[in-house]
Amino acid sequence: MAPTAETHSPQQAGNPIEVFRAFLKLGVTSFGGPTAHLGYFRTEFVHRRKWISDDHYGQLVDL
Repeated sequence: MAPTAETHSPQQAGNPIEVFRAFLKLGVTSFGGPTAHLGYFRTEFVHRRKWISDDHYGQLVDL
């Protein structure tokens, strides 16, 4: 399947320490309950760090 605007090829995920620090930062600074956290996670992992695609994030949330 060729990458498109919707299913872009994500960058390589960070090392375990980088992943831990990202979740620690979000866990300590995020307020607003589960719905707000989903938005914070999407912004951090899809848009800022580009670890996963938007479609993949949607599938993870559906799970």
